[in-house]
Amino acid sequence: EFPDVARTRDRLKGTGVGNLLQEPEIEAFLERPREKLPLILAIERALERLDAIQPSEAFLAMTSVKDGKPSLVGGLAFSGDLEKARELFAMARLTVLKEEPELIRKRINHHGAKIDSYISKAGALFETIHDGWYLAADEIEQLTAAVDRLDRRASRQQRSRAPCPCRDH
Repeated sequence: EFPDVARTRDRLKGTGVGNLLQEPEIEAFLERPREKLPLILAIERALERLDAIQPSEAFLAMTSVKDGKPSLVGGLAFSGDLEKARELFAMARLTVLKEEPELIRKRINHHGAKIDSYISKAGALFETIHDGWYLAADEIEQLTAAVDRLDRRASRQQRSRAPCPCRDH
């Protein structure tokens, strides 16, 4: 969990590792691996675009492991430009899904939250932008639990079990 994304980023820059990564010799050394790994370049570009959406909080949780494959749910709160946020999340989605030809797309309405589902032979992705949060999961139940908790619809027992961006007050 990152309760304050900007502060976490600023603190990381001031650490020994952050300072080391900014050294010209280290940057030059890491340039060749970056060129060979497009995912690293995509992540770096996405992080640069992240500032435009003004992130405030983020979380990522592994909810279970089935047949050696982890199930994940995550979210990012933001207050910046919604269209830039949609572009950023669309780029991330393309990286994850790689536009498979047999991809099944569907929109699901869950208590006012419009959830986009992408299902293929390789797996599934469910995502929504709801109430200032981008939420994504690989299981629909985890995403709807996150939306319910964000909207305070979940029972106290569900809130204690379901990973979500909201805290009990």
